[in-house]
Amino acid sequence: MHARVVSQQRRAWHRVRDGGLALLVVTFVMLALFVLLGSATDLFRIDIEQSGSMAPQIPVGAAVIVAHESASQVYLGQVIAYTPPAPYPNETVIHKVVKMQSVPGETIVVTRGIANQVNDPWKTGLSPRVWYVVGVVPGVVWTESILGNWVFQASVLVTVTCALVYLNSSRSSLHSRKRNYHRLLTYRSVRSSIAE
Repeated sequence: MHARVVSQQRRAWHRVRDGGLALLVVTFVMLALFVLLGSATDLFRIDIEQSGSMAPQIPVGAAVIVAHESASQVYLGQVIAYTPPAPYPNETVIHKVVKMQSVPGETIVVTRGIANQVNDPWKTGLSPRVWYVVGVVPGVVWTESILGNWVFQASVLVTVTCALVYLNSSRSSLHSRKRNYHRLLTYRSVRSSIAE
C-alpha cells in the first residue's frame, strides 16, 4: 500500500515538473517569436531605458516597446525614441516632445526627459517616420548587448531544444513503462491460469 502511495506521489510530481517545463518552453518560444516578429517586420522594436531621465514613468533598465508612425502625426506631450543630431552621442533617446515646429518637408521637435528640469540642448528634425512609445516593461534590466548577443540567442535556442527533447523522452518513457506494466500483468495472469 505504501509503495502505491509513493508511486502516485511520484507521478503527480512528474506531471507538475513536466507541466512547468512545458510552460517555460512555451514562454521562451513566444518571447523569441515576439522579438523576431518585431525585428523582421520592422513594426516595432524593443529599446532599453539607460538613464533616469524618464523616471518614474520609465525607470532605468525598463524594456520600452516602440512602434513607428508618420512624423506628421507626432503631437505635444508624446514620448518618442530617436537619435539626437551630431555632435551629440549616437544613442537612442526616449523623451517627451515639448515644442514642435513644422517646416516644409519635416517636423522639428524639442524634447525633455520627465525628470529633467531643462529641455534637451538640441532640436531634432524627424524623418518621414518616428518611433513612439507604446508600452513599458519595468524591472527587466536587460541590456541591448545581451538582446543582440549571438551567444544569448544561441543559449535560448539550445535551452528550448533540450527542454523539448526532454519532454518528448519523458513522455515516451511513460508510455514504455505503462506498456511494460501491462505486459507484466498479462504474464502474471497467464502464469496463474496455467498454475491452476
